[in-house]
Amino acid sequence: MEKKVSADLLKQIESGYSLPSLSPVSMRLVEIASDDSCSAEELAALIERDPSLAVRVLTLANSVFFQTRQSTTSLRQAVVKLGFQRLRIMALSLSLRDTFPMGKIGPLDYQEFWHTTLYRALIAKSFAAHLKNCYPEEAFVAGLIMEIGLLILFDLRIKWDTEVPPIRLEPLEERGDIVEYTLQAVAHEIRNPLLAVGGLARKLAASFGPASRGGKYVKIILEEAFRMERALSEMTRKDGHSK
Repeated sequence: MEKKVSADLLKQIESGYSLPSLSPVSMRLVEIASDDSCSAEELAALIERDPSLAVRVLTLANSVFFQTRQSTTSLRQAVVKLGFQRLRIMALSLSLRDTFPMGKIGPLDYQEFWHTTLYRALIAKSFAAHLKNCYPEEAFVAGLIMEIGLLILFDLRIKWDTEVPPIRLEPLEERGDIVEYTLQAVAHEIRNPLLAVGGLARKLAASFGPASRGGKYVKIILEEAFRMERALSEMTRKDGHSK
């Protein structure tokens, strides 16, 4: 019986079955962002063709992790601020999320599926950055598509079967130790340089008068370092208490 089911699945796949197509704009963005000769203007022009993607890019560029003293008001500014590699990951992630339905269909909750999958991808990226055994961006994509076979099986065989129990990936709360470790490791890598920057800025402050140009610049550095430290504390906060 199992051999027959496997053979039927392979036959369906080989006959031309495919999952829903990802956004052409997002896929093109992933492609040209990998080209070293590509310019920020080219990427901005491509993003403009997808209003939803454009809004998300600008929103991310103005979020707490990228916010500067001046708001980002153009797509070119957003592209430069976020960087090509981050845009590639963002485009692929959003395209996957937008291509598949959200909410529960039959025994599979798509929103929970992508939520878990995205955390896995972020954990894989963090481990790759620390272990330095592969490119973090490649590890992110590998984590993101690791369970893609489940979606194919679900779409072909399980979707409308009312007798199948709920399908869940390993719940994130059961891997909270890994998630917490990853967050703490990332925070540690960022916090140490921040402490160095803050300490150096305070030493520089003693050399400048508060009203001098140098003093004003030092004040901005200290404010930004404090803002980032606060963001890190929020990121690593657990059960309402900072670690």
